[in-house]
Amino acid sequence: MSFAPACGAVAGPVGERALTAPTANTPSTLVKRLFAALRAPFKKLSVALRHRRELEQLASFSDRELRDLAVTRNDIAFALAEPLWHDPAVSFRQVRSKCAERTRNKEIL
Repeated sequence: MSFAPACGAVAGPVGERALTAPTANTPSTLVKRLFAALRAPFKKLSVALRHRRELEQLASFSDRELRDLAVTRNDIAFALAEPLWHDPAVSFRQVRSKCAERTRNKEIL
């Protein structure tokens, strides 16, 4: 009866040690890591700008539509007041979660 090898292990004859692929710091691996490290801040900035555009689009909604979503213009303004390089979605989520918590507490009382 034969069993499948563990993840990453190479099956060999009985008594022979299982081998795993070596992880070497080859030049190509180092270059890939360098590009990934340089690309990360630009990716975060891109995401922050996309979230900012989405919040600006949300700000163009009518008061009735915002009320349906349980969002206030103050919530949006607070999130958009963040510096350009910060993701406004983070502060928007924090404001919304605090608001939801206050609403739950009112319902309990």
